[in-house]
Amino acid sequence: MPGLITNLYDGLDDAWRYESDYSDYLDDVELVTELAKSAGGPVLEVGAGTGRLSIPLARAGVKVTALEKSRGMCELFEKKLSAEDVSVRSNVKLECGEISTAPFDGRFSLILLPFNFIQLML
Repeated sequence: MPGLITNLYDGLDDAWRYESDYSDYLDDVELVTELAKSAGGPVLEVGAGTGRLSIPLARAGVKVTALEKSRGMCELFEKKLSAEDVSVRSNVKLECGEISTAPFDGRFSLILLPFNFIQLML
């Protein structure tokens, strides 16, 4: 029913709960990094959360545009990213907002919708 489901991780406390639950999940990082490198161009991660994939991709030298709707997730992502070297930070462009209105520049070689992004889309 419309209006009953809201952004599950909108607050910073919710983002920390997500981080606590999923920050140790690394099973897909190597595969995603390999795919991103072989794509040979910039990557768009939709539903980037707290940077669980975007930050390791940036560490591997991949240019990433990370899109996240949740204010809390964006805030935690920015906090984590600020602790990285400038070379990593320069590889990430974080866009906080809706996919329907996000300002995308150019094209992407790979678009990621990790975890259960499609399941949670309204």
